[in-house]
Amino acid sequence: ASHLLCILLAMAFHNSLNEAARDSDVYRMFARGQGFRATMKCQNAFRVGAVAACVALTAVAQESIGWEMVAWAAFLAVSVLYIYIGTANLLFRNASIIGYWRPELGGRPDSDDPYQLDIPVSCFRERVVHHLPAQQAA
Repeated sequence: ASHLLCILLAMAFHNSLNEAARDSDVYRMFARGQGFRATMKCQNAFRVGAVAACVALTAVAQESIGWEMVAWAAFLAVSVLYIYIGTANLLFRNASIIGYWRPELGGRPDSDDPYQLDIPVSCFRERVVHHLPAQQAA
């Protein structure tokens, strides 16, 4: 059921993104439509489904092979988690808005990094101020 939920959420996200005609529609999808939460729900549903499938396969293998299969599955799970956590942390620490760019949320951008979030944020706020009221009145 979790993998099916993951597929359905991914399809909904993909289809709504395909129908977004302008950049502002994509911004609105993430701001009002909670697009980031949708991606996290999809990710969590996939993880739950993957863990459930692994537990089911381990149970069947334990019945056929014995308890050494449970030990082998535990070793594989620890190995996978070690590689995943190390890789994911490295990626997020060096590119994520929260993990890299936002010092108030624990990020540590390089002091010589030329990219400043203040510029796009101020442009986005300016656009919202000038365009949002006109769209709501229509």
